[in-house]
Amino acid sequence: MSEKGVIQKRSPELGLLVVIGGPGGSGSSTISKMVTEKYGLTRHYAGGMFRQIAKEEGHEDFRKFVEEIEKKKGKDYDLEVDNRLIRESQMPNIMIEAKAFAALAIIKNIPCTIKIWITADIDIRTRRVLSREGILKYGDPITDVLKKQYEDAKFEILSRQEILGKRLNFLYGIEYGKQELYNDLIIDSSKQTVEETFSLVCTEIEKRKEKTNGNVSIKNGEKMEDLEVNWRRWKCLVCGYMYEGTDTSMKCPKCGNEDMSKFQDID
Repeated sequence: MSEKGVIQKRSPELGLLVVIGGPGGSGSSTISKMVTEKYGLTRHYAGGMFRQIAKEEGHEDFRKFVEEIEKKKGKDYDLEVDNRLIRESQMPNIMIEAKAFAALAIIKNIPCTIKIWITADIDIRTRRVLSREGILKYGDPITDVLKKQYEDAKFEILSRQEILGKRLNFLYGIEYGKQELYNDLIIDSSKQTVEETFSLVCTEIEKRKEKTNGNVSIKNGEKMEDLEVNWRRWKCLVCGYMYEGTDTSMKCPKCGNEDMSKFQDID
């Protein structure tokens, strides 16, 4: 894993790789679309990929689809989406909107122009969601008539956030609540207009464009398959410890064994 704060170089011919993430209602999608248009990027949205998969699988309720995956500890959909994002990150001038990619970029040593996390107060986020759905005019008070819809929307946002946090920790050891570990910039958009947030993001992109462009290949000498995340299961033949996860390092956390001949893959 690369150290946080160490600026990695992205190959100049690949142009920008901007990563933006944020919880529901934070405004991250709006900003990612605006940045995509301004800089002529190709946008890849993890949430849209998951929803497309859910639709193809015949699930009409996306939240239930995610909950079902969580109960079964399923991982194939996550790995499919994340590996697609990793592959797309190797292309020129890319915007990736995803909640986990900033951390994955660190884990996989993928140089990015900038990684930004946009957040907001839960009340603001809930109001934005209701406004987007045409239920509440943004800035209006929550009346008794709308109180239940407000509470339901708030519960939905927090529930999805909790489910996602557990999944990311299970899959990659990512600490969802500590986005400062993975992102270059954290923006609280609670008291900002969209234009103010957009201006701040563009200013930071301009600052980092030159710093993150260099003569270092984004692949860092690795093959494409080395960058992808895969589920692994192995047993330490020294102490019997069983591992299951996406970590590529071969070291037993129980006994410290690093002898490759003393590990056994498990189907």
